[in-house]
Amino acid sequence: MKLSRGILIIVALALTMLMLAACAEDAAPDTSSKNVMLIEDYKVSFSFPPDWEPEADQKPYDLQCSNGRSYASIFVYYKTDLADGETPFALFNMQKNDILSKRENVKEEAEEKIYEVNNKRIKSALFSADISGTKNYYYCNLIEFDEASDVFAWVLFTALPSDSAKMMDQWNEIIASAEWGQD
Repeated sequence: MKLSRGILIIVALALTMLMLAACAEDAAPDTSSKNVMLIEDYKVSFSFPPDWEPEADQKPYDLQCSNGRSYASIFVYYKTDLADGETPFALFNMQKNDILSKRENVKEEAEEKIYEVNNKRIKSALFSADISGTKNYYYCNLIEFDEASDVFAWVLFTALPSDSAKMMDQWNEIIASAEWGQD
């Protein structure tokens, strides 16, 4: 009798552990699915985690998305629309300076860096600044696609400092996911 009672306890514990594992698996977010958002006019797409959704009002951006804690604001430009002698990097600085000029207490949080990922050259800069009494982080990025591309993208992520620290890896994954497709 003791043996069968022990077996019943072991079976009950095993079943309980299986049920707990199944519940935990159901509660975990599905990180394998992505929200691919295409900016059709430019044939540029970004893969966002499933909790990111496009904002109802996209203006003035080509795409603006949010996950409730941070925003991604994206402009895409044709290289042919640059003034003679201008570069995408010059436009990166113009956009960055325009955004930050409308803020107070601007501080560079991380030095600008240039790196390559998946045949793209990316320039990034991180700033903090105050707007309407609240401190925010501004993560500015320029994405230059391969040489065959006729476009480039400027991407701004914004969030509160505490959320920015948690979101930085995800933001970089979104940047790395950028794709440009030819006809």
